Amino acid sequence: MITETAFLGTQRVSDADVYAFISHTLNDIGISAHLKGYNFLRVCVNLKRVNPNYKSKEMFRIAAEKFGTNENNVNSGIHHALKTAWESGKIGNLNSRFGVDYFRQGKQMSNFKFISVLADLISVYYALN
Repeated sequence: MITETAFLGTQRVSDADVYAFISHTLNDIGISAHLKGYNFLRVCVNLKRVNPNYKSKEMFRIAAEKFGTNENNVNSGIHHALKTAWESGKIGNLNSRFGVDYFRQGKQMSNFKFISVLADLISVYYALN
């Protein structure tokens, strides 16, 4: 696998490191790797981190092409994965991991909002560390 390098702040971070960080974050909130939405989320969060101007339809199309499926399956897979996280009660782990108070039990965020917030938090995390 070819690893590309992104610059976040003054720190040089490889895509492999970012994907590993995203994976650990998803596991911390109860999204297991066996869920289809897990890989879709990894790709979409990284796409949004690299280009904050991506719209959900563009990200879902790219993820669908990567995994040989369609945009609706990507959307459904992500929705199921996030529903699993909210139902597990572990979604609050993101608050302690990033020192924020965005994620509360109760109303689930939309797929796009969750991806956007997580991508922003990861970008800030790497910029500050």
